[in-house]
Amino acid sequence: MWAIGWLALAAQAQVNDEPQVADRLVAVVGGSTVVTSFDIALEQAIAQRDRSVLPFWDHADVAEVLIDAALLRIASADVVLYEPSPEDIRARADAFRSTFATPAEWTDFSTRWGLDDATLGVLARRRLVVERFLQRNLKSAPADREAWLAETHALVAALESRIPVRRITPSSP
Repeated sequence: MWAIGWLALAAQAQVNDEPQVADRLVAVVGGSTVVTSFDIALEQAIAQRDRSVLPFWDHADVAEVLIDAALLRIASADVVLYEPSPEDIRARADAFRSTFATPAEWTDFSTRWGLDDATLGVLARRRLVVERFLQRNLKSAPADREAWLAETHALVAALESRIPVRRITPSSP
């Protein structure tokens, strides 16, 4: 579905003979995980509806949340301990879908963001892996928000010292 959007933008650019910015690279984490401006906008839209018991997703700087989440997923290294079951992924995706008042609202949202069931499942899995990693590796209780966030920040800082992160500003080459 995203490919259709890219093709439409390319066709529009050819018609207008003007360069079109389809997306902007924001960061590269670990040499292979990319964070784009589209990812940031999608995360903002998802975070309004996907409520987690952890305050991790509530940070005002969404780009940093996505960079931190990528670091945590890389650190989890596909360890089975952090891997959610297909039922957990489906339940999280269903819970997200249920936040829409009508099927038409969900259809509008999913069409606007290029989401299908498989993509929503991938997004749910990514969020669940991050949450499971944090729940198993932090000693503070999420209810003690300040202590939990401080411990999260320390963990992410330690990971960032081992996993390369390149933040790309609009003026970066």
